[in-house]
Amino acid sequence: MSTSLRKHGGSISRICLTKQPDGGGFAYDVSSVVCFEEGLKLAILVLTERQAFRGCGGLRTAAVALLLALHGNLVFLAHAYLSPPMYQLLHHAKVVVTGVLFRAILQQQLVLIQWIALAQLCLALAGTSQINCSTGADRSHPDADWLPGVTVVLLLSVCSSLATALLRLGAASDGWLQLYRFLASLAAYAFLAQRAPLEGYTHTVFTLAGFDTALSFAGARIFSGGNAVKIGGTALTLLCAGLASFYCLDFTPGNGFLRAGLLSCCALCLYYGDQRTLYRPDSELLGPLPTCHFWEKQRDQDLPKMV
Repeated sequence: MSTSLRKHGGSISRICLTKQPDGGGFAYDVSSVVCFEEGLKLAILVLTERQAFRGCGGLRTAAVALLLALHGNLVFLAHAYLSPPMYQLLHHAKVVVTGVLFRAILQQQLVLIQWIALAQLCLALAGTSQINCSTGADRSHPDADWLPGVTVVLLLSVCSSLATALLRLGAASDGWLQLYRFLASLAAYAFLAQRAPLEGYTHTVFTLAGFDTALSFAGARIFSGGNAVKIGGTALTLLCAGLASFYCLDFTPGNGFLRAGLLSCCALCLYYGDQRTLYRPDSELLGPLPTCHFWEKQRDQDLPKMV
């Protein structure tokens, strides 16, 4: 099972739906939710994969788990400074940060066509944040909180990208990684906790946390192909999350959402088309079409994973 998709924690919908309506933050302890989700993932992994704990966990696995636990807590912290649309816009800095870190750490360069596809995807996903009006959810955050929010988003982007790079360099099995993640989140809760473990929890919090955990496992199995498949899953998932946030938070989508869909289709065609996923050379319909050998010569052997 792909570890890259299962390492996400704290979806936009769950965070927004469980915030206090007056902008006063969360009614529950944030670190306890992260610990709760990691415990659920560990339990599901143990029940569904017999060889989850093959091999042994080392320092690199522990470092990855620590980075991911820090990432899970920073997601909640970012929402304390940024409105949901602004967070959704800035959160896609991960795409660029991942590409830069992969070039520096793994020495894997992106070709021009891949950078164009990533830029289009960033613009498309940013378009989901464009709204005509709102119920005041984004006005509850003063402009003075924007810079700290951007700083937090950049930090969580670096944590996620570094974790992905370390995973590519080699790490233990999913079981050991998830166990270390649970222990790291448990230590974070013990250090940062300001409330009792279940104080402020509601049925909505439990339901959405469990749904996020199950969805992450389902996504890891469905989008378990190459990076072209993963970027497709990322685009479709985030566009659907944008549509859901409009409904759940009473936002009115503008023309930006339509532009976002069109740009996402263009970005996906660049990725899928470059890897011959949409067509085959022996196809009766598309086979006679000329192919661009320039792309073939410059194609990377391993594209950075979307995190």
